[in-house]
Amino acid sequence: MPMSFRHLSAVLLALIVTGAGPALSSPNPASSTLSPDDNRIVQFDLGNNHSCAVVRSGALLCWGDNGEGQIGTGKVGGTVSKPVRVIEAGVTAVAAGGANTCAVVSGALRCWGSNREGQVGTGVASLPVASPTQVLASAWVRPPRRRSPRLKSPRSRTSVRL
Repeated sequence: MPMSFRHLSAVLLALIVTGAGPALSSPNPASSTLSPDDNRIVQFDLGNNHSCAVVRSGALLCWGDNGEGQIGTGKVGGTVSKPVRVIEAGVTAVAAGGANTCAVVSGALRCWGSNREGQVGTGVASLPVASPTQVLASAWVRPPRRRSPRLKSPRSRTSVRL
């Protein structure tokens, strides 16, 4: 029986957490000098065909289908087969929707990916947003009660509980 993308993502996450997974890619080579402890996953979410994880250093890693820019690399299209650092620091929560992603970064909410119905939150329905874009300033995102704000990602939308 073929392995589903969600199952494959879970296996990949387990390998990364244990240190047995693939090396992490990064647009910024200097960021790959983090200690193994800094790369431990503290929170993750699975979209329809992409996955993202917040690591202890506060970086955000994403991989998978990028057809709507949901990986956040600044490009739309293709597949990102290894985790890449999308945001270098300050991430406390992530939610991966059907083809979009949102993260709380230094208290502010940033979103990217499919925006056909205005899911990214820029105020206009448009073409995909390929890079993390701030949609709510830190004044609007309530400090976490526990460890991080609660993000939720139903199939085609991503939301944050304020």
